[in-house]
Amino acid sequence: MSNDLSRRSFVAGAGLVTASAAAALAAGCSSAPEAPAPAAGEGTGLPPVDPGAVAATEECDIVVVGSGSAGTYAAVRAAERGARVVWLEKNASRGGTSAVTEGLCAPNTRAQLATGGETDLQAFYESEMDWHDWGCVSDVVWAYLNNAGKAIDWALEQGALLTYVGAPEAPMYICIGENGWVNMGTGMLTPLWDYGDTMPNLDLRLETPVVGLVMEGEKVAGVYAKSPDGSITQINAKAVVLGTGGWGRNPAMVADRLPVPSERVVFCGMDGQDGDGINMAIDAGACEHSRSAVMYGLSKVVGDPWDGITTIFTQWPPSWWVDPEGICSPGKCLPMVNHEGRRFYNETLVEECNTSRLNVCIASQPKVWTLFDQDHVDAYSVITDFNYGTGTAVGNFAESIAKSPSIVKADTIEDLAKAMGVPPETLSETIGSYNARILGEDDSHDPFGADPGYQTPLLTPPFYAAAIESNAYGSCGGIRTDGKMNAMHADGTPVEGLYIGGQDNGSFWYNDYPYGEHGGTGQAFCCTSGFVAAESACDALGI
Repeated sequence: MSNDLSRRSFVAGAGLVTASAAAALAAGCSSAPEAPAPAAGEGTGLPPVDPGAVAATEECDIVVVGSGSAGTYAAVRAAERGARVVWLEKNASRGGTSAVTEGLCAPNTRAQLATGGETDLQAFYESEMDWHDWGCVSDVVWAYLNNAGKAIDWALEQGALLTYVGAPEAPMYICIGENGWVNMGTGMLTPLWDYGDTMPNLDLRLETPVVGLVMEGEKVAGVYAKSPDGSITQINAKAVVLGTGGWGRNPAMVADRLPVPSERVVFCGMDGQDGDGINMAIDAGACEHSRSAVMYGLSKVVGDPWDGITTIFTQWPPSWWVDPEGICSPGKCLPMVNHEGRRFYNETLVEECNTSRLNVCIASQPKVWTLFDQDHVDAYSVITDFNYGTGTAVGNFAESIAKSPSIVKADTIEDLAKAMGVPPETLSETIGSYNARILGEDDSHDPFGADPGYQTPLLTPPFYAAAIESNAYGSCGGIRTDGKMNAMHADGTPVEGLYIGGQDNGSFWYNDYPYGEHGGTGQAFCCTSGFVAAESACDALGI
């Protein structure tokens, strides 16, 4: 079990914030070989736009599609540089899932460098590449490393409330307002939106989805946008930036891409992450990269919000334990069992925050429960307003359990098994041997390699079982780009006029999100890729 604190282990409220340290980063000087480019898609089945349905035609320099962090940075930065920008968002409000995110990891801002701590970019690079089996696009990783600090400094200049709270090996930033932590929507995006709203050359249009790309041969030359009244406008542009938020809310794409049963994974991102940008880029000739990569979070109670009180205090206990004064500190883990009433995982590994491993293992089981006893309920029920530094969970744990349709309880383990629908003898044997090792009554090795010192015994009735499911913030597999965020054909040549940012861009990833190793890079890459896309497009247009 790792001694490193989780990326969520912040202490906030009175302005005191401590970011987690990432795991040790590899050192060295070798360069990255490029992963082979995947083949371009065969077409996505998106309905073609009938040119006869176009009601109006417009001209601009750059169209930005999507208004999360990638779209916001791209649209506002391009307009600041003088481009005539049309900014399109399919939803009725801006921000997407970025609006409710926690923090970001961006090396070498001015605030960080002022502390005297400079991130070793080579070590960070090698650690990132190692996590992804060296399958990331090397130029894109370096584009992030070399530009993330610049992008965040730019946002700070426009009033973003980003505050450096990390260490050089884990340069984290969260947004702190007058009353403590606020989410990215309030603390970072709103100031950028306010700044963009002052620009006459930035034309934002909500409830205006893009339904296709305008093509001139193999060149992207604009978009077809559907207005709220249903009419189609052809917006001709010299460059298009796609940042539509990935495919996490598209059931067909989820089922096609996930290596585990897709019905066992719940994506908690906002509506609108339908893969539109990725599909349009594929139809324009772009190829995909890391198509199945996912931003897994921690597991969650079935039907509960990812940050609900029952989920936090049953799925996050390794990071939060309650001492007699009611203060949270790193603690122990609860057991999980499957549909047979058997343990199937080393639960203490969750402290290392490899959320891909955790969620893939859970999703591979037909059904999973987390078990706990009354001592656990009593310990956590002393907290009714829990500020964990990156948000606030309000409520009483015991009351939430009583109301949850996903939690059952019983006075004996055998009766608990019956309520769960698992074999009573099997569950009794499972918990009996589990408790015996923790209590020192059985010195045999745990079959899953867990250290009993980090496990929580189940001793005090009643006993509880919470049905749990895998959870993901969103997808991160998408389109392959170069370091300028220019979409690429399968042969390695650029798709002229098309730039990809945020979760539509799969180049920064190969395996799933490195939650524990480089937590915060997801949001930071969205910001940085949008910023770099704007710079690249403006440079190419001579703006």
